[in-house]
Amino acid sequence: MDKKVLILGLGLLLASNMSASSVKKEQITIHDIVDDLPKHPSKPPYSKRQLSQIQAISVHHSDSDNQTAYDHANYHVGHHEWPGIAYHIVIEYDGEIYLTNYFDTVSYHTKNNNTALIGICLSGDYEHKAPSNAQLDSLDRIIEDIRLELGWDIPVNGHRDYRNTTCPGDSIYNYIQRYN
Repeated sequence: MDKKVLILGLGLLLASNMSASSVKKEQITIHDIVDDLPKHPSKPPYSKRQLSQIQAISVHHSDSDNQTAYDHANYHVGHHEWPGIAYHIVIEYDGEIYLTNYFDTVSYHTKNNNTALIGICLSGDYEHKAPSNAQLDSLDRIIEDIRLELGWDIPVNGHRDYRNTTCPGDSIYNYIQRYN
């Protein structure tokens, strides 16, 4: 599968329906797989928003080990029957970062708060163990770039800040407190 690779200047992520094959900047590499992920065949696509509506980042864990962004998308589409994957960014255990929805997409990652949030998911179950150092490094870098591109210190919260859940697991939740 031929994947688009973006080397971050985050403006690329903020634009909808991007079609650049690669752009270089001395930041981080993000694999743009938005168009490669499964979409529900009979559901309308996710709605869109203005980027000015974004108020915070909601950090999640997948609560499952050894799964990829593609696995998450298949589960969201097949099991939940959502239009597509719920997250905007997936960071896999090896630290690789995948763009899974453009930031102007209102996906279903944080019920009743999706319009205002960017959803970032770290693949793995982090209720009883810690994410990899590579994941945490990638999380730090993507949050830094989002903040730079948006021009303000957007708050970073855990999924549990919006509903009764243990997500993103204690180790990630404790880690992201440093951003606020």
